[in-house]
Amino acid sequence: MSEEPKDEEKIKALKKEWLTPDGSKGKAFLKTMMSVLEKVYPSLATAGLDITKELGKWEQLLNKSGKSMYLPYMLKHLRETTIRVELFQKAMTGFFYAGIILITLSSSVSFLGIDLISMIRNLWNNIVSIVP
Repeated sequence: MSEEPKDEEKIKALKKEWLTPDGSKGKAFLKTMMSVLEKVYPSLATAGLDITKELGKWEQLLNKSGKSMYLPYMLKHLRETTIRVELFQKAMTGFFYAGIILITLSSSVSFLGIDLISMIRNLWNNIVSIVP
């Protein structure tokens, strides 16, 4: 950050322009940044053209990433992800306890030697014999 208040305001304005949903201001900011770097480092003058040409080829990707870097979209996706993680955690906890109960029932049936098929058959026969 700069010590000059004018420069500080310019930097804040450029940062504010960077956060646009279409990313068009981001390209202008990048070109401005490259022009400043070319003044400081003259050897970047030739590299700047190559970088600009390469960025033109990546324009579609930059537009998508510019939209995804828009702060309200990022916060919306973070909120949606947090809600999904909480729901997934609750579902997994429920399935875990259901699995523990089923394992316990299966182990107790096996350990006690209970014949479930004959019990169900006898119960069914008793129900059928009661109902006319």
